[in-house]
Amino acid sequence: MKVKVCGFTSAAQMQEAYELGVDYVGMVLHAGSKRSALPMLAQESAAIKALEVPKVGVFVNEDCDTILRFTEELDLTAIQLHGNETPEFCNSLRERVNIIKAFSVTPDTDLDALVKPYHDLCNYFLFDTWTENHGGSGEHFDWNKLEKALVDKLFFLSGGIGPDDVDRLRKFYHPFNYGIDINSRFETEPGVKDMALLKQFISDLKASEPDRVQDVS
Repeated sequence: MKVKVCGFTSAAQMQEAYELGVDYVGMVLHAGSKRSALPMLAQESAAIKALEVPKVGVFVNEDCDTILRFTEELDLTAIQLHGNETPEFCNSLRERVNIIKAFSVTPDTDLDALVKPYHDLCNYFLFDTWTENHGGSGEHFDWNKLEKALVDKLFFLSGGIGPDDVDRLRKFYHPFNYGIDINSRFETEPGVKDMALLKQFISDLKASEPDRVQDVS
């Protein structure tokens, strides 16, 4: 299971997280977020670009030119579209950048109908708890909705996943669950990660995964 940690505001913490075993590090490039990385880019953009770490930039209803500019300036591995971006908008970007399309889930969401228009236009989906602030709520949604859905695109599971959710993650199964996305419940303050807590969580998560069959030939 891949681990993506979002909401970083420090190049140093992004590097440290990667060394702890995080697979993707994310920055919120949206001025309306309390975890926005935009204020620190003037000092750290060169350091971020130089990081040999898979980096994801999170955008909310941003224009295409701005997204592509940040993708080049920060050497982003992928972009995460966390707003109301249309399938047409995703189509305009899909040949120029890897796309993670985020979807906000409510108790009434018809997941299959929601994701169908985006299926061939994105590399991954991400499912998060609905909030007016486009994520970072620290709240779960009902994962049973995914287990019952016919989603057949690799996706990240998000929405309030915290240090005490290892057992719950172990029990959750979906054939297209590629990884998890964690954020607010691993912070000492918005945008600043509790690295000790993150280290323990990754250790516990890896210990809970089934042992792989070794090739002894």
